[in-house]
Parts: sequence; structure tokens; C-alpha cells
Amino acid sequence: MTTFSVDIIFDHKISVLRGHLSHNMQFSRMNVSLLKKSLLPIATVHMGGKYMAQVASILKEKGPNVITITPSTSLLNAVRVLIEEKVGAALIVHKEEILGIFTERDFLRASLRTDKSLIELTVAEFMSPDLVYVTPEWELDDCLAVMTKKRCRHLPVMDNGKLVGLISIGDIGKWHTHERETEIRYLREYIQGKW
Repeated sequence: MTTFSVDIIFDHKISVLRGHLSHNMQFSRMNVSLLKKSLLPIATVHMGGKYMAQVASILKEKGPNVITITPSTSLLNAVRVLIEEKVGAALIVHKEEILGIFTERDFLRASLRTDKSLIELTVAEFMSPDLVYVTPEWELDDCLAVMTKKRCRHLPVMDNGKLVGLISIGDIGKWHTHERETEIRYLREYIQGKW
């Protein structure tokens, strides 16, 4: 795991913050120094030293609900499930065993490869069987690296052999955006004297 010093992290955050605050605000070396010392507790909680956001953080907000379908589900019904549940993927499960995942991309590939009716074809014929599993303790940056390397957008989350969730690349992006906005808000409120 890559770690950074608080100084390096704050230099970057303060640089970002400059673009979000009024151009009339003056940033002196003393301002920056005091800002780093005063916000050291925030650095420890949000970005300091060795702490990195984990999969558990997303599951806490998103919940453990995972959409599943059986291998015999037709492509048409599978797509209906994705649309109704407003998700991009469903796990293929048979007798509590995870066989693969069916995504919107799998459906598009299936549509181009056959002339058969979508009601005649099953997800078992077009699902992605090679899954990469993560645990709640995985760091989000590591998950993103795996997604990039494996060219996948979803990772099932297992805890002691039990399925406890499913995270997507969109979930990670949303979390990072929220985290960045929170850090900027803390810095802005401090500089403006709100606490």
C-alpha cells in the first residue's frame, strides 16, 4: 500500500482548495502552516498516514443487497431485472453457489452474436464466469486497480465465505468524489473561521 506524509497530502488539498475559494483570499506560508497543524485530526481520520477508504465504507452506505438470478433465466427476463432494479449487473447463483455475473455488456455482446430470440437464450450462455472477489477490508484503490487490470466493473464482496455485497466502479468513483468534497468543505470552513 502506498502511503503519503500529511504534508504532501495537505499541499495537494490546499492547492485544490485554492481553486474553490474566492480569488481575493490571501494564502501566506503562515496560513498554510497553521492550517496543517489545526487540521491534523482531520488528516488522521480522512487521509492521514496509513488510512485508506475500504470496501466496508461503501457497503455501509449502499447496503448488502445484491441482485441475483438463476442460470436458466432468459436474456429478456435478465434485462428486465436489471432495468427494474436500476442496476448494471446481477450475480448468477445456483443452490447458493455463485457461477458468474451477467452485466449490460454481456447482454450487448449476446445480442450481436446470435439471431435467436432473447426469450430462448439463457444467461448461462453469456455470463462472465471468471469473477474476482474482494473482502470488506480491501482498500478502494486496490479494487480500482483490479478492475482496471481485469477490465471489469463489478466486484462481489465476500466475508468468511458469505456474499455480503457487490461494488461497482461507479460506487468507488462516487465515494472518492464525496470524500474529496468533504475534505474541501472542512478546509473551507476552517479558513472562513466557522470552527
